[in-house]
Amino acid sequence: MNNNSCNYDQTTTISTYYELASCNCAPQYDGRLIKYKILKIIVLIFIGIFCEEPYDGCALTSACRIYWDNNTVCIPLNATEQVLQNRSYTCHGECEYGFTSTDNYTCEGKRSSYFKKSN
Repeated sequence: MNNNSCNYDQTTTISTYYELASCNCAPQYDGRLIKYKILKIIVLIFIGIFCEEPYDGCALTSACRIYWDNNTVCIPLNATEQVLQNRSYTCHGECEYGFTSTDNYTCEGKRSSYFKKSN
């Protein structure tokens, strides 16, 4: 599915007779297996384990944060948009004073102590 592949060298044991192979996801897709240990019992939760979930670029700690205003909102792109735009998210908001954005992805400019925003 989605040009992804299985990695049979990396597996997770489900039970005595079953193992789950890990997936090598295309960049615009995500898949993960979360393990919780509750009262000595391991509980497996599958979230997009087969790479069917779009990659969420907004989960990155730097997405829409560097030189963006604190009120900026990160909007994740779907898999098709990620391929077309060659990025995983877009930012909706304003850049900090002295910076501008022409692509709703990065804020560019120079920070200078000589320029201060006037109210």
